[in-house]
Amino acid sequence: MKDTVKQFVGQAKRNRSRKKRAAAVLMAMSLVVATGVTWSLHSTGVSKSTDTYCGIAEHTHTEDCETKTLVCGYGEASDSETAGHTHTDACYEEQKVLTCGLDETEGHTHSDSCYTTERVLTCGQEESGAASGHVHTDACYETEYTCGYEQEHTHTLACYSNPEADLETAADWEKTFAEVELSGKAGEDVVAIAKTQLGYAESTDNYKVETVDGAEVTKGYTRYGEWYGDEYGDWCAMFASFCLHYANVEYPTESSCAEWVKDLKSVTTMQAWSAPEAWTPAIGDLIFFDRDGDGTPDHVGIVSALTADGAELAANADVSTADGIKTIEGNSNDKVAEQSYKLDDSTIIGYSEMPVELDEGTKQTLSAACDEYTVTVSYDASANIPDGAELVVEKVDEIPAADELEQTIAGAEGAPATDDAEAIESADGSQDAEADASSVTPLFRLNISFMLNGQEIEPAAGSSVDVQITISGGLGVEKGTSIGIVHYKNDGNVEIIKNVADQSQESEDNSLNFSMNSFSEVVAYADNTVTTVSDVTAVEIEDTIASDGRYSIKVTANGNIYTGEEAADILKESGYTVSWSMNGADITLGQTLTTTNGNKLASDADGGWVNVGLLQGGGETFVVTISKAGTTDVISSKTCSYSASLKNGSFESPEQTDSSKGNIYITDNNGGSPYYWQTTAPQATWNGGSGYIEIGVVNNKGLENYGASTSNGTITTPDDGNQFAELNAEDYGALYQTVLTMPGQTLNWQFYHRARTAGTTLSVGSSDKMSMLIVPEELAVSLNLKTQEALSELYNKLNTGSGDVDGEYTYTTEDNKTYTIYVCDSTSTIQTYRSGRDNKLYAEWEHKEGDFTVPDGQYLTRFFFMAQSTASDSTGTDSKRGMTIGNLLDNVWFSQDAPPAAQGTAEITVYKDVSGLSETEATDVLNKAGLIKEDLIKEDLNTNCTLTKITSIGNGVWRGTYKLEIPSITSGSAAISHTYTEDIGQAKVDGYNCTTTVTANGETKSETSATVTVNYDENSKTVIFTNTYTPCTKDVVIQKTNAEGTTSLAGAEFRLYKLSEDDSKTKLYYKLSETGVSWSEEAVNLTADVDDASKFAVSSLPYGTYYLVETKAPDGYNKLTEPVMITVDSSGVTAMKDVESDATSTNYTVVTNPEGSEAEYTVKITNSAGQQLPQTGGAGTTMFTLGGLALMAGALVYGCGLRRRRVGRAD
Repeated sequence: MKDTVKQFVGQAKRNRSRKKRAAAVLMAMSLVVATGVTWSLHSTGVSKSTDTYCGIAEHTHTEDCETKTLVCGYGEASDSETAGHTHTDACYEEQKVLTCGLDETEGHTHSDSCYTTERVLTCGQEESGAASGHVHTDACYETEYTCGYEQEHTHTLACYSNPEADLETAADWEKTFAEVELSGKAGEDVVAIAKTQLGYAESTDNYKVETVDGAEVTKGYTRYGEWYGDEYGDWCAMFASFCLHYANVEYPTESSCAEWVKDLKSVTTMQAWSAPEAWTPAIGDLIFFDRDGDGTPDHVGIVSALTADGAELAANADVSTADGIKTIEGNSNDKVAEQSYKLDDSTIIGYSEMPVELDEGTKQTLSAACDEYTVTVSYDASANIPDGAELVVEKVDEIPAADELEQTIAGAEGAPATDDAEAIESADGSQDAEADASSVTPLFRLNISFMLNGQEIEPAAGSSVDVQITISGGLGVEKGTSIGIVHYKNDGNVEIIKNVADQSQESEDNSLNFSMNSFSEVVAYADNTVTTVSDVTAVEIEDTIASDGRYSIKVTANGNIYTGEEAADILKESGYTVSWSMNGADITLGQTLTTTNGNKLASDADGGWVNVGLLQGGGETFVVTISKAGTTDVISSKTCSYSASLKNGSFESPEQTDSSKGNIYITDNNGGSPYYWQTTAPQATWNGGSGYIEIGVVNNKGLENYGASTSNGTITTPDDGNQFAELNAEDYGALYQTVLTMPGQTLNWQFYHRARTAGTTLSVGSSDKMSMLIVPEELAVSLNLKTQEALSELYNKLNTGSGDVDGEYTYTTEDNKTYTIYVCDSTSTIQTYRSGRDNKLYAEWEHKEGDFTVPDGQYLTRFFFMAQSTASDSTGTDSKRGMTIGNLLDNVWFSQDAPPAAQGTAEITVYKDVSGLSETEATDVLNKAGLIKEDLIKEDLNTNCTLTKITSIGNGVWRGTYKLEIPSITSGSAAISHTYTEDIGQAKVDGYNCTTTVTANGETKSETSATVTVNYDENSKTVIFTNTYTPCTKDVVIQKTNAEGTTSLAGAEFRLYKLSEDDSKTKLYYKLSETGVSWSEEAVNLTADVDDASKFAVSSLPYGTYYLVETKAPDGYNKLTEPVMITVDSSGVTAMKDVESDATSTNYTVVTNPEGSEAEYTVKITNSAGQQLPQTGGAGTTMFTLGGLALMAGALVYGCGLRRRRVGRAD
């Protein structure tokens, strides 16, 4: 009976618990609804002055909120909780109990005598008196709140703060000083920014509550705290830091006055900290206060004016008369306010000075990488990016769809929005195929930001930061495509930056370059917009040789101007043809030339430009023609004013024919023919001179003017003509020429220099010094090297020590662009050939020579010859006179060819030119011992023919130089003959055919040897061996057959490719056209034979490895699943499955010289008929796999359901 009662009580408790849980769920749902309604009202702006934002309702529980349930197990008493229990008859029940002890069998039947009647207690309670009764307490009851409130809450001051009130972004507060024009003077600029903030007050609706000295204090939100990263902090220091930041002042920033004063000691560009008695404040200085008198700064402001007797002093007033100051302070009675103080105010604890001028300085650079993207930014001091800031780059995988991005760009540019989802229907009701084509292609998305101490910062308003994004894997778009940037600004605006990439056909760096003044997310896109024109009215040739070596077209069409590749693309789309010629010969467009620096594109495929440097077009005439349907529309021509070598290096022009005169002047300074030289000096007029450049002459008058150059008292030139030049003719000025150069070429240079030895104050041992500077033309123009002062400044930057400054130097500009400068110094010392009172002086010609490799991208090179010092002093009334007497220059040489032999010797130069090979292959050939052999007819000279250097001379030609110097032959001596022979066996290269010619004595012959003779009046001869290598090739035919090889099959399609030789291993596909065989990344199918569609001719296949891919099989046959590897070499042609993809490689049949075919080899590619089984991982197996997984999932769900039902029954 007791067990039954316990079960009953337990079940009742469980029922009550379920009810409680149900009630709790109901209350929670009610709270959700109530909260949602409240938030909806909040978000729509419904509020009152008594609105709260804590999210908790105010409530105090009463008895009406409670429901109590007795859980102690004792029932309620009818009269009193203290009453006991006494059993009555009702508590008992009479029951018969068997007491005979016998089982009922055939021998015994129970009767009344077998039973006894007993009373059994059935009330379930224990009898007790009042003394042992139960008294209910609070513990006997379970209380439930049915009012809907889980907790009591009373609103405090913090509940009334609205966290959304008065919030600002950088875009909001930067508008407040958008009209301020910074002067560059820090103090004035700081005050200018501060004045725009006057009247700003911290928020009274959005605040934080703190307890200070037992009392609640509110601290309101401020824009300065938001900028700094402490929205509710004490903000006097953050306000001052804010003003410094936007005034572009490089300065430590702090939110604590005490900490700020500590930091100021690290600043060396200004007076970091001064006590008030030791400093006279100036406009813009920081002023610190100690208002509680504990010796620690607790408030800061900005000095806005000096005062005397309460009146502001003028800007030019005597500051010593000042007795007071005005300040602008943040957090002054919770506002930005202006205050006034006497200079002796006891609360002023110190000052900190502003720098007089902002130092823009050198640009700083930061870089960061993420996956294949590297971002580099550069900025100057105006950006106010603090030291320690980091550049952070994050790749965002979610890229906007093309139509979405197109709408964004159109909206930002003010164009009407279009719905790309709506297809345009043509007249017949069909959809236009171009309707769905987007004008843009999204490429990638990055989030770029500056971070400092975990906080994101932005460049100062009005500044600009240069950005470069480099993509290691390339952009993946066709070269020539215009690339743009969509910049999603933090203020919600969108900025469109166009043409950020050099996607020209020869561009290989795959980098984007642009500028921004704020940082957030950017999306790069390709612009697919096509522009067409119908009226081409003019074309010009633009000269950009100095920067990129090019002549480019500048076209006027439909009233607009287009240039370069853009112009060519538009003309092509509009049906026009652009053609170029050089000196009457057509230029092949799109041609690639091999240089030391790799393969370079010499012309745009569509005619947008030609590279004058690579085409070696110095002095040549270029003509561009634009035509349509065979009719010429416009034409333009331009002659290149630059030469490929230095001209008039011996100063023989103009020629002085009057022997009574010892000099002559070059009378123009334009650098053209026939003089070529230019100078940085103004026109010379001293002493009757009238010209720019002074030329000395070897005659008696010349000897009188310039002194002797030999120890016997005569005047000479370095064996080259009869004239020379003097630097600094009548004024400071260097001589220079600009020469057309090809990047990667190694060019030879030389010059001769001597001191002037005619003068009254010269002494033995004194000297003249000059310098040669080889400078990229682009740098010379950017540095404006038109004066001696500018050139000297450049030289002095390189000359950091003493002595000569010979060699190559790297010069970095302010925008971090680097250039190579080559310098050679020369000093000529005065000697004597007669001592005593009749002292006679002379100075020999100093010979300087070397070679110079043209850096990549340098198509114009300027040669400067500049005087550094002279042996003459400054005499007379002209203070420049001394520097204009001395430093004679002659026999200047700069060319691909070697300079002439030195005076008194003869020279034979043997060149070995190799074309058609890679640099490595060509170098291997030229370095072979005994390649060029010399047979000396006059054996007593005993000279050896050895390789001196290897250089690139352009157009894929590599030159080996063998330079032999022999004594010159005097008059009457027998001529000397030399025979040179090429060992053709040494010149062989596997996989190439080689043809050899030799040029000597003015003739070119298909021979391997040549004899040259040096006569007494000659000092140089040249022999050139030319080896032209062409790849060995074999003609191959691909034929499609059935598996047995007995039946030819038409309908197949194939592609043939090879892998590029560089590390990228790019697939290059075979293409045969009217112009020959070419290889490109464009996947092109082989062309089937018109008479037998089962055959595909592959003509002139060079030795190497190739891969044949079947892209379509004949109807009813299976397509090949793996490439066929075809190997062509001297032994023939083999074909097998690609061993890298199939280790069980199977050979295909190759028939050599098949009957009835002109091909050397036929490769038979077989196919099997029937249905092809699904490939591993293909759609066939995928469907089965998905089906199996679905069945397994269904079984799992079904099993879980069965278990739940079993568990339910067990309950």
